[in-house]
Amino acid sequence: MIQKRLQQCYVIDTSALIDLWRVHYAPDVFKSLWSDLGSLVSRHELIAPDEVLAELEAREDQLLEWARDHRQMFKMLDGDQIAVLAEILDEYPPGVADTLSETPIADPFVVALAKAADGKVVSSEKTDKNKVKIPDVCAKFGVPHRSILEFLREKKWTY
Repeated sequence: MIQKRLQQCYVIDTSALIDLWRVHYAPDVFKSLWSDLGSLVSRHELIAPDEVLAELEAREDQLLEWARDHRQMFKMLDGDQIAVLAEILDEYPPGVADTLSETPIADPFVVALAKAADGKVVSSEKTDKNKVKIPDVCAKFGVPHRSILEFLREKKWTY
């Protein structure tokens, strides 16, 4: 089971990893950011459910290679997460949960892992009045949500 941590952990969604790597902070320009992220992974302060890795595997690229090189960040489903996941899916059944993302694999698992680990979710998703998104589920289940920029500011990282 995921142990409660003394330091804050962040559970990162596929959307945040993709936006960090492919859109805003490419590693060839922001090498130190990716080094800092790798350090968080090695200290178990940046984690994600295995389902995030599964979503990344849809595209063979350097982000997937980075993720595989940091395999320790990806956590298998455990009993604590299953209990939270059951609550999420009870509130947002599969037909509704499918609106959590375009490819609804990881989103409920991200929130479940964050709740079980007493962590914060980092995603690129924003509340949308027409769809249930990660920030909505986080709010419903008392899980703090951070955008990428909020995460970087909270870490006090500047580049």
